[in-house]
Amino acid sequence: MIADKCWEDRWGNNADQRPNDPRSPFMRDECRVIHSFAFRRLQGKMQVFGPEKGDFHRTRMTHSLEVASIARGIIQHLRTTALPNLNDEERNHLLRIDANDYDRLITTLCLLHDIGHSPFGHAGEAALNFKMHQYGGFEGNAQTLRLVTTELEEFTEHHGLGLTRRSLLGLLKYPAPFCKIPGSFPNDNIANAAVILTDWEPKKCYYDTEIETVDWVLAPLSEEDRQHFQQIDQTGRTRCKSFDCSIMDLADDIAYSIHDLEDGIFFDLINQDEFITALEQHSQFATLNTEIHLTQLIKQLFHSQQHIRKSTAGQLIHYLIQSIAIIPQSGFADSLVKFNAVLSANARELVDIIKNFFADNVIFSRENQASVHQRALILMELFDAMIANPSKLLPESKVAHTDTHRAVCDYISGMTDDYARRLHEVL
Repeated sequence: MIADKCWEDRWGNNADQRPNDPRSPFMRDECRVIHSFAFRRLQGKMQVFGPEKGDFHRTRMTHSLEVASIARGIIQHLRTTALPNLNDEERNHLLRIDANDYDRLITTLCLLHDIGHSPFGHAGEAALNFKMHQYGGFEGNAQTLRLVTTELEEFTEHHGLGLTRRSLLGLLKYPAPFCKIPGSFPNDNIANAAVILTDWEPKKCYYDTEIETVDWVLAPLSEEDRQHFQQIDQTGRTRCKSFDCSIMDLADDIAYSIHDLEDGIFFDLINQDEFITALEQHSQFATLNTEIHLTQLIKQLFHSQQHIRKSTAGQLIHYLIQSIAIIPQSGFADSLVKFNAVLSANARELVDIIKNFFADNVIFSRENQASVHQRALILMELFDAMIANPSKLLPESKVAHTDTHRAVCDYISGMTDDYARRLHEVL
């Protein structure tokens, strides 16, 4: 059995424990995230809707807080249902830490999960990937790992937040480097204005610059577990994640589907009849309608009284949490990567239906595309200006960077939406 303490080691061997500090390593991780510059900037990054919709819209920060809340609900559910079904060795080896520390660990992952995302949501991500595809790419989750483990976040001199190995493992949503993910992008010899953003969706990976970091994170696992964990399937995507990451990922999916749907309804961007029709076309609709009276719940989501909408959203989230179980993944020895939390088939179908409907009818709607393209253009034109004159436009700390393209990408991806707009106007 692997010694528990190795998962408490800090990236960069950051041993700055204060005398008589009673906090555990995972409590300290959570504190470092909350007090970081990058987390603070999330309040200025859009989730789906921007400030043109008013002050009610969710931001990346409020979304991350909601994801953390849902994840703690998932943990509580698993403690009373799934975990007792494991044998003592599996259960102890899976959690490894006490209940309070585990809550802290999962909260840390949820607060961090979007911290590397660019301004302007997925439009910004595609725009930066277009500019970076020949230089290692850009992807929000990969940027998260880079941000918290390098000098980009200045809690330590060279190792970012200096987080524990267990926290970094939980952040590793796509455990394969850019160079190993197959696929190609369209011809890039085009003007910014002609870019089709859907052609430039990023590879799901971590950057090649973080290979050494990931090797350190995975070092306690056996060689067989490491190789299996980083496998790429026939579609060119990684297929594995750690147990902690699976909980964070499910909480994100639930928050994204239910809360973004709630915002879309609030802003009158979703038609009730069209949404119910879309649900009825799916094979699991009849089963879901029997399980949770889905048609009735959807109608309540469109109710004129806000407290009924809120209560209904809570019922849907509760149903999804209660459907989660723990299942083993074949081919693994270590329980941290052997087990995953998963939604039931019916619950997964509901989440996917909502996400796909929301994407088709709100995010990629004709009405939204002009603003989406305009946001992408802002970042692409900022990128071009800074590449053309980095010594004048980049902060002094980044001018000496050996990889100018990555330095520019790091700088722009860390901007808030409003700062990117204002800088674009100045330039």
